[in-house]
Amino acid sequence: MQLLPSSVPVLKIESDFDSHFASIDLLVKSFYLVEAIGRMQGIDPGRPGVPDFGRKLYHLRYKSALKKADIKEELRIALQRKLSPRSIYTLSSEELQEWKTAYHEYKSNIESKTYGAVIFDYDGTLCGTTERQTGININVSNALNRILAKGITVGIATGRGKSARTDLQGKIKKQYHKNVIIGYYNGADVGLLNDDEIPHRDTKDESQELKEVELQLLHHFGKSLNIQVRAKQLTIEFSKENYFIKDQIREFITSKRFEGVAFVESSHSMDIIIKPHVSKLNVIASCMNHLQSSGGKHQEILCIGDKGRFPGNDYELLGHSNSLSVDEVSTDKMSCWNFGLPSTRQVLATLNYLNKFELHNKSFTISL
Repeated sequence: MQLLPSSVPVLKIESDFDSHFASIDLLVKSFYLVEAIGRMQGIDPGRPGVPDFGRKLYHLRYKSALKKADIKEELRIALQRKLSPRSIYTLSSEELQEWKTAYHEYKSNIESKTYGAVIFDYDGTLCGTTERQTGININVSNALNRILAKGITVGIATGRGKSARTDLQGKIKKQYHKNVIIGYYNGADVGLLNDDEIPHRDTKDESQELKEVELQLLHHFGKSLNIQVRAKQLTIEFSKENYFIKDQIREFITSKRFEGVAFVESSHSMDIIIKPHVSKLNVIASCMNHLQSSGGKHQEILCIGDKGRFPGNDYELLGHSNSLSVDEVSTDKMSCWNFGLPSTRQVLATLNYLNKFELHNKSFTISL
């Protein structure tokens, strides 16, 4: 009530009850209020009158418009995720056929390959929003240990630093650490899980480009902006109270056209990074080198993340030809599809994919 401007008239309806009966009492009183307002306006609120076009709209048989897209539910959901916010029902017959073909070809491509490594995003993929302080849950850690027990290489690409290493070292069995490759700070530092010296540039000695961005952000938005400074990355954390400012920061950075920097977003933060040196693609390159040096027979890599739509922080990672999303997808027909159930996203969707892995010695396949 205190947020309403003083110019807004307020009529407060109260109840003498102090229990759940008050809800029923106030509901009935609200009916009488609407009746009184109706009498003042000379209308019956139960029969307010509908213009002719309104009646015609109401009686439209909308289901007839959906018949042209009479397709299986899992296909419809996957296509709608790719097309959003455009509706699948606005596609022409030719467009719909193109997308259906792309869906089947991509799904077949993913299922036909044998993979020697899998790369995951961390936050939103392995670690849920409510698990940011506690780390990955036991279901995820058990799944990762099962994969690693087969000699399969696991890569993890995260915007975090030491906190991710500490969590994973405690959740993944020590004998498997040498087969886990982590790209910290969005790929700025890449190393094995058993290397306690990585990330080794977790300092405030950032580049000149980032210093300029930081100064201008603080000047424009104020020093209350929560900026964490790294050598090749600025991280801006958002809370529920200031989440709205993300759009303003995005527009500000884009309009200034800072040279040599780019920004990527997660569900809770924005990272401003040095390009092309900082990229989650560095994790793919490291996993490929690891597979080759270990003499692995299968060189294919599967990438799984949640922020595949630009400027999401998995946009580059899920641009890989073998990629699956557990949430947002790009519009590219040749990468970044989400084949998850409609009721699952993020960590639950990741576990759903992992349950479909068929594990072999140093390799796996997936049946979607």
